[in-house]
Amino acid sequence: MKILFLMPSRARGGCEEFALTAARAALQRKQEVVLAFPNLPETQSLIDDCKKAGIDYVPLRQRNTSSPLRLLTLFLLALNFASALRLFLRINPDSIHLSLPWPTMGYEMIIAAAWLRIRTVVVFQLAPQKIAIGSLKLKTYRWAHNRSQQWAAVSKHNQASLCRTFGLAPKEVAVIYNGVSLPQAAAAETAKTKLREELGVLPDEAMVLTIARLDPLKGHEILVPAIAKIVKKHPRVKFFWIGDGTLRSALQNLVVSYGLLGKVVFSGFRTDVADLLDAAQLFVHPSEREGFSFAILEAMAHKVPIVAADSTSIPEVIENQVHGLLFRSGDSCDLLEKIDWALSNNQAMQEMAERAYVHVMKFPEKEMIEHHLHFLQRHELAQTTS
Repeated sequence: MKILFLMPSRARGGCEEFALTAARAALQRKQEVVLAFPNLPETQSLIDDCKKAGIDYVPLRQRNTSSPLRLLTLFLLALNFASALRLFLRINPDSIHLSLPWPTMGYEMIIAAAWLRIRTVVVFQLAPQKIAIGSLKLKTYRWAHNRSQQWAAVSKHNQASLCRTFGLAPKEVAVIYNGVSLPQAAAAETAKTKLREELGVLPDEAMVLTIARLDPLKGHEILVPAIAKIVKKHPRVKFFWIGDGTLRSALQNLVVSYGLLGKVVFSGFRTDVADLLDAAQLFVHPSEREGFSFAILEAMAHKVPIVAADSTSIPEVIENQVHGLLFRSGDSCDLLEKIDWALSNNQAMQEMAERAYVHVMKFPEKEMIEHHLHFLQRHELAQTTS
């Protein structure tokens, strides 16, 4: 069976890591796999990883359809629809797996797949709230949904938002929670020490990680003023931000304006995330909107104490004061209090991290992959309940 894994993303994040993981798993099961996404500087590392995994990569060409002129928007939508049709006809997949970082992205691909009646699994990685969609467009979405497509959300919160947006019943949108693999063995202390030395972290300093794209939704802006006060009370702390994105320059300027050079380190995209988690003392996730965060799952799997926002789906995986600390989303003062408490109460945070490790076993990566491949391999995609 030939599977086309498709994502319209213009940067690398959790949604894109998920698609790559699913594609690798399908390849290991002897499926013919093609992965398509835009060829941009921000996605070059994904292209490189496709090549390393032996996955065929095809550039996805989609134009930005945002325009104040309705006729121009319709024209660009038509061009994208035609481009998607040509891609599908050229590759001729048996199934399509479409991963979306935002509910209304990939519209033309959803319609093109339905037009050709290719069985398709559409995974909405983020659906934070109901989104207004025009009546005609909404009708075409629902037409596509009923034409050989299985739509899936990655959390109950996502499912509810999608149902409100598209006017669907919960049974028409499956819930497949994102999953994570547990580390095979605990990291050696010598490896942790070596990595910390490479990063310039002294033995008596605490290392605090945030792993997320530098994007307006990820909450870095509210973290900066909290850090400014934290380092006054806890001077032996360094914050490392893993990830890149459109806000990098603005956030660097903000960090400089608060006098935090050397206290906040922009580490960019890294492939050694597991090693970084093993070396860290605290994981902070200030994101205001999440589908079902891979970064949080990975932190739980590595037994790193967690402080996270109580936004969207995060409470579905983190119970406050049980698996970690939740702060009021968007509230820099509450975030400051939670980080301060976490740094001052190491034993209590470690106990939460141990409970989080046990809890994350309920979200195995293998089960996530099996659900997605099962949907792709079914001859008729019946609507399922979660």
